[in-house]
Amino acid sequence: MKKHNFTLVELLAVLVIMSILLAIVVPSFRSLTRGNAPDRAAREIMGRIAATRAYAAARRVNTALIFAAGETGLPTSLQYSAYRSCEVTRNSSGNWEFVRWIKGDSWTELPAGIMVGLPLGITTGSNRLLQAPTALTNITGTAFAASDLTAEKAPLTKTATGTSRAVSIASCDISDLPGSPSAVAMTNAIVFRSTGMVDQVCNIELREAQLVDGTIKPVTAASANEFYTICVRKNGKCVYYPELQTYTTTP
Repeated sequence: MKKHNFTLVELLAVLVIMSILLAIVVPSFRSLTRGNAPDRAAREIMGRIAATRAYAAARRVNTALIFAAGETGLPTSLQYSAYRSCEVTRNSSGNWEFVRWIKGDSWTELPAGIMVGLPLGITTGSNRLLQAPTALTNITGTAFAASDLTAEKAPLTKTATGTSRAVSIASCDISDLPGSPSAVAMTNAIVFRSTGMVDQVCNIELREAQLVDGTIKPVTAASANEFYTICVRKNGKCVYYPELQTYTTTP
């Protein structure tokens, strides 16, 4: 059988075709891989919200799901990327105060590349903790009209409308974390009353960012002003909107 040797032109043609295929496949694969992280984060957070709410209703106690922000003394590895459930109570000043961590619960880290509560632009501006839906600030019951759902899903397009709905929890015990103080106020929490109702309706913004050499950076340049939304309603139920939304104004 006569052996066929490839010519230089044929080899170059194959290389060109392979380069074209890689140019098409690799970005799509990266996008798919990155796209799974927000969905997984949303599922995990909504599962923890449901569990924290159920605990409150079953035991007739007030509970909170705390999202780590940039609190002093909190390990950098947990900032904006971990959450934990606890029991809370009203103190003499009428503010929410830590009682104890829910037994068996611990700090749960978000999937790699996802953070909650970052400022607009990731590194500048005020922290966008748990945000108020722009047109739902007067909702006091559990019924939502179609117009409310439209407003709930709408992007928060201006920094002025990003009113924080986060609840601060005083005297949280973080002494079990290495190098941390015994207690610190955690500024980014959702509180569930003993009835299972949410103390404040809010939106949770999932951002694509990561810790690189001790500095929080967006996964891509575009993701600095992009987010996914979990809407937490008054009755404690959640809706996740997987469509990527973009801030149209920055600080």
